Amino acid sequence: MPRRLIIATLLAAALACGCHRQPQAPIGDVVDLDTVPAPAATAQPEALQYNTFTGSFTCEIQGMQFNGQVRIHRDSAIWISANKLIELGRILLTPDSVQFYIKMNNSHLMTTYDQLAQQWGIDIDYPTMQALILGDSPSDITAANATRQTVTEQIADLRRISSTDLRTAAPRQHIHVNYSRFEPLASQMFARRLDVNASCAVMSGSFALQYTTVTLDQPCSLPFSIPRLSHPITKPL
Repeated sequence: MPRRLIIATLLAAALACGCHRQPQAPIGDVVDLDTVPAPAATAQPEALQYNTFTGSFTCEIQGMQFNGQVRIHRDSAIWISANKLIELGRILLTPDSVQFYIKMNNSHLMTTYDQLAQQWGIDIDYPTMQALILGDSPSDITAANATRQTVTEQIADLRRISSTDLRTAAPRQHIHVNYSRFEPLASQMFARRLDVNASCAVMSGSFALQYTTVTLDQPCSLPFSIPRLSHPITKPL
């Protein structure tokens, strides 16, 4: 399997999503958060309440189906593993580092978000990734010079994000996410499916992801290590 596809697979897994309450707006309204005033404190959306998040999923990208799991320790670490019969690789994101380990060819990438933008053309940071994974308010997305739009709709008695569109200053970078198949989760509504179109300077594509199980606030480990003889990935794909 090409290294490009494995890394694309892990990046796809990193965009696994959830959804939670959003500010009140008419159904189908598009909200451009770069042009409207910030809402009053009492109108702020209620974020997903959790300390740890664990989600198992199935995903299809470029005609390949695989399974995986996402684990999050709120505001500190995001861990993703993808597998197809055997484990393909793992990714560990922290607020100041990005690490990939591709098990199939024993290679790895250890970098920072600034280096990821400069060398790979992927301009994203930890708060942005965590917000996208959890369907969080785009007002929490901090990527510089970004433009953001969301569409909300009524799900049961709550407002939910049904799509998010993010464009950054990086050349050709664009992420569009549609959220659907909402189901109850810990007194909230959770999107069991996401459809993503994403592009950057070195890769582009689309994928569909479906959660099979999701749990909140259960103990979860984030096992990640890079073998001593692993080969570093030193240049963009």
